[in-house]
Amino acid sequence: MDECFQGKVVKYEMRNNFPGIGERDLLVSYFPVEGPAGIERIVGVLQDITDRKRAEEALQNERAFTESIIDSLPDIFYVMDRTGQQLCWNKNFEKIVGYSREEFASLAPLANVVEDDRPLLISKVQETFATGSATAEVHLLTKDGRKIP
Repeated sequence: MDECFQGKVVKYEMRNNFPGIGERDLLVSYFPVEGPAGIERIVGVLQDITDRKRAEEALQNERAFTESIIDSLPDIFYVMDRTGQQLCWNKNFEKIVGYSREEFASLAPLANVVEDDRPLLISKVQETFATGSATAEVHLLTKDGRKIP
């Protein structure tokens, strides 16, 4: 059977309007089947991906809405994982610390926190993951080396 699948699989998405059903998003996949005289037939599959596309669009809209809310906060806001790696942050944070989005994303975990404050912050991050909340006052380092309480 493997000799039938010699051609390259071609895939693309399309939208089609079906009478009585309406518009549906489809993933079209097809490949040529070669025989002794060349391509003898083409095998194709249509997959209805409408629900997946709608879910992706809803998720994208929700993410954009959440980002706009976070960016509208007047204070510094950012999210980190258990190691202190920054996952997301608002534009005000970038403005205050002076790093561009790309620069800040490339920093090591807690590189923007004064070294003496890092152990406290790490313990408070762990406490937050264990209990659901914690409070810490630390100093952030700006791109130009200033300390911000």
